[in-house]
Amino acid sequence: MTHPVTNQRTKANQKKNRTESKRITPVTLSTPADHVLLHVYQRNQDIDQILSLMGWQQLPHEVLIEILDDLQGFAAELSGGFATICPYVQNRRKRVMFWVDSVLKGKCSVSTAAQALRIPSLELY
Repeated sequence: MTHPVTNQRTKANQKKNRTESKRITPVTLSTPADHVLLHVYQRNQDIDQILSLMGWQQLPHEVLIEILDDLQGFAAELSGGFATICPYVQNRRKRVMFWVDSVLKGKCSVSTAAQALRIPSLELY
């Protein structure tokens, strides 16, 4: 049989250990690589949030890669960073929404949508 005082101390220590393990230790960013990793982590959180808000969690990676910049624009606009009235940006957003919806509803293949959403790079000669 355990002594009541010892039992109380044990419970108090267990509770203390649980609260200590839940504490978040501060992150020190000592190198430029740490700053880059933090930026990438924050960017991924923003993209995940936009995907869940739009209902696009099941979007294939091939299409997702082609619209990463668009997703960042969606995030900036939704957070109040800016509102665009540029017709080219509005047309691009309509295209993104059309092709993503087409892929998710099975109306077209992933490769077709990825190819349609791909922005050709500018080649300097």
